[in-house]
Amino acid sequence: MRRAKTVVWRVVGGAVALWAGGIFARAQEAPAAPDFSQTNTSQIEAQAEMMVRGQNFVPALPYLEELVKRLTATESPEVRAKLGSLQYYLGIARMANRLFAEAAEAFREFLEKFPQHDLAREALEYRADCLRASQNYQPAAEAYAQLLKDTNIRGADRIFVQARMADCYVRLKDWQNAVPALEAVILGTSDPELRGDAAKSLTQGYVEVGTPEKIFRLLTLLSAKGSRARTDVEFNLNLLSSADKMLGEGKHGLALYMYQLVLPTEALLAQCKQAREELAATRERMVKERAPFKRILAVTQRMDALEAQEKTISEAEPYTVELRVRIAKALFDMSRRWEALWAFTRIWEQFPDNPQAEQALSGAFSLAGELVLLDRAIGFGEAYLAKFPEGSSKDQIGLELGKAYTAAGQSQKAIDHYIKIVDANPQHTYADQMLFLAGYNYFMTEQFPKAIECFDRLAKDFADKEPAKDGAYWRAMCFLFSEKYAEGKKAFAEFVEKHPDSGYAEDARFRVAACAYGLLDFAGAHDILIKFIDQFPQSHLRSEALVLLGDIAGAQGRLADSINYFKQVHRYTANMSHINYAAFQVGKIQEMEGSYADMERWFQEYLDTYGLRGQYTEAIWRIGFARKNLGNPKGMLAIYLDALKKYGDDPAAVGIDYILDQWPDEYMGQSGQLPEKEMREELSTARVLKQRTRELRWLMALQKRGLLKDEVKFAVEDIPKSSPAILVWAAGLVLDKQPQLAELAYQRVTEEFGNTEWVEPALLQLAEMRVKQGKPDEALAMFERIFKVVPTSPTAGRAIKRMGDLLMEKGKYDEAIKRFEQVLEVKEWRGEIWPESLLKIGDCLMAQGKLREAFAYYQRVYVLYQHYARWTALAYLRSATVSEKLGVKADAITQLKEMLALEDLKDTPEYQEARARLEKLQ
Repeated sequence: MRRAKTVVWRVVGGAVALWAGGIFARAQEAPAAPDFSQTNTSQIEAQAEMMVRGQNFVPALPYLEELVKRLTATESPEVRAKLGSLQYYLGIARMANRLFAEAAEAFREFLEKFPQHDLAREALEYRADCLRASQNYQPAAEAYAQLLKDTNIRGADRIFVQARMADCYVRLKDWQNAVPALEAVILGTSDPELRGDAAKSLTQGYVEVGTPEKIFRLLTLLSAKGSRARTDVEFNLNLLSSADKMLGEGKHGLALYMYQLVLPTEALLAQCKQAREELAATRERMVKERAPFKRILAVTQRMDALEAQEKTISEAEPYTVELRVRIAKALFDMSRRWEALWAFTRIWEQFPDNPQAEQALSGAFSLAGELVLLDRAIGFGEAYLAKFPEGSSKDQIGLELGKAYTAAGQSQKAIDHYIKIVDANPQHTYADQMLFLAGYNYFMTEQFPKAIECFDRLAKDFADKEPAKDGAYWRAMCFLFSEKYAEGKKAFAEFVEKHPDSGYAEDARFRVAACAYGLLDFAGAHDILIKFIDQFPQSHLRSEALVLLGDIAGAQGRLADSINYFKQVHRYTANMSHINYAAFQVGKIQEMEGSYADMERWFQEYLDTYGLRGQYTEAIWRIGFARKNLGNPKGMLAIYLDALKKYGDDPAAVGIDYILDQWPDEYMGQSGQLPEKEMREELSTARVLKQRTRELRWLMALQKRGLLKDEVKFAVEDIPKSSPAILVWAAGLVLDKQPQLAELAYQRVTEEFGNTEWVEPALLQLAEMRVKQGKPDEALAMFERIFKVVPTSPTAGRAIKRMGDLLMEKGKYDEAIKRFEQVLEVKEWRGEIWPESLLKIGDCLMAQGKLREAFAYYQRVYVLYQHYARWTALAYLRSATVSEKLGVKADAITQLKEMLALEDLKDTPEYQEARARLEKLQ
């Protein structure tokens, strides 16, 4: 009987499968140990054998422990043989009860006492598993290493052991041993789970041993179907940490790749749950099919791990947003600005209340500004300051938001923004810079008094800061640009004295001369400029200094010196505006002196040197003018016609419009008739060549001389193909029927050709259109611009007069009077506009109840300007009205009689009104 039992112990032990009734009774409490004091050994043995046969290892534990204890002291060979199997099953039972440390000890004793036992290899493997399960990783790794010395362990079994040994090294962070072990697993198996697990640990291992570039080899393994790496919490967190390390080392591409492998919290939790449910179904099937113990054990351990991971993920703070922020940072560091902007923007939009939202919004603002997406930058900046008024980036964003306003053309908004912040917090980190920028914006919008106030405040509150020094320079510039030359000269001189090493010092020295020139101190300005050139021979301002010296010499009548200075300009600059100005000033002086031969040579040399880079068509026009005055009109016509053919299709060739305006008339002057045939041939050629600009020019020339019967068709697509002369001409043609098209044409002139003579009529028409549209403030701004662009032209006079009209309509009589008086101050504007302005000053005064003052202005009109019938008639009527209001009826009658006695007024509408009023008064 005993012999039979011994055989049974061996047979069962050699084929142990450990099914569901044994080690996998999860969360089951081990039964209380029975009282064996009255039970003999054979009864205990029988009960234990029955339980082991039935794989009921959990309740078998106390029986096996009691048997081992009783039989340990026995020296009988038969008993010792039985004891070996009992010791082995004791380890199994302890494993079943999850007493892994105790189980490892049982297997150790078994191996020590029975090293040659048939179950020794399995015991060694189980001992390693138990050590690993009880987190004794170093002895577990050593046990696995010892197990691998057994050459009988081959194939999948060997790889399985290597995988667990590698896991121990990973837990110990012994990467030197872990990496080769993990690589061996990947090379030795095709099992996707084992390969995936090895790959996930290698991801961190490669980072730790300094070969992160090898991670790219693992991509297919990490993402392969069946890989468990993607759902492993520890892997994802290690990957996140490794990516951070790569980012810190400047390996941005690798960091981004690793970040993109990390699963967001929600996705990780969902995949963990799904994987655990799938494993539960797999284990249930394996138990029913009585699968090998090792496979079921592996599945159970994986389920335990997943359950623990789910708990960890659920209890931990989600890292989804932090991950997305890291990805955005990596994109930024890789200079993938657009992708980074999109990433930060999405974080802000989707998680506005997340702690990371502030960082995301700050990043989006910075990137939008860098990419010159000004509307977006402004929106992000305003949102940040509203959402995070005490945010860590509030000071920097407050400063940069103002810059964004300025860049977007919202200078006043920038000013208000800066002043509001500084007023609220004078100790703001960037208060000095904000005050400077506010002042600078005031300067750029020509609000010079306010700019000066701002720079004065800056100097008072932040005298030792760099912006205050720069502010002193721009304060001086305010005086210069507002034509307060005395104050400007003093301010620039003081700046140079106080800040000789400033980056602005050189420019300030030049500006001292400019102010002296503005004060008409030509000698003083000349001396300062000569000294400036001597002191700064390589200055970028030398060309401007030479231009100013040329102007001074010209103003003093030293024309030879003037030409000499202008002719030096091109040596010291590549700026074509300076070169052009100097070149054409030389031409003007040559014209004044009648030096037409020199003039022709000079502009030919200019053309040869600069070609299409210069104002070539204007130069051609001047050459033609010189030829005419040299008695070579045919030469003039030839060069003009050649230019019209060569450059007529260039809308930017403004000189062509001058030539085209002059050539037909010069031709008629020589031949006695307009060159209609040649003009029509040129028109036909332009149409054949589909040169729309050239075609429009010839249509304009023909239409202006009454040689065109057909209606000119002008469309919006013609606007970019038109020169400023064409635009003004065409806009006039369509003004009544297509005002929107006309407006676009005029705007094109003001935006693209603001330095030409055609900007005057364009601005004037635009301003009048704004009046009709009920936008008087915009109209006033445009009229003001006309005056600043061409302050002494007749157009400027009309603009100032119209400003007075609009102000009078708004009831701002004092301001209107100032504008009308401004008209009367400019001799070049003498003409009909003067009596009109006098009359309207009288109207303003009468509206204010200042009747006697009004009468004086009306009287000046009909006394001084009787040849202007309309204004004389109106002035007489207004005078009569004033007399009536003052109660002097006789004077009113006298004034009306005087008016009716003037023959020149009979055709005016006011004449009949005067007759009717006189009859009524008499």
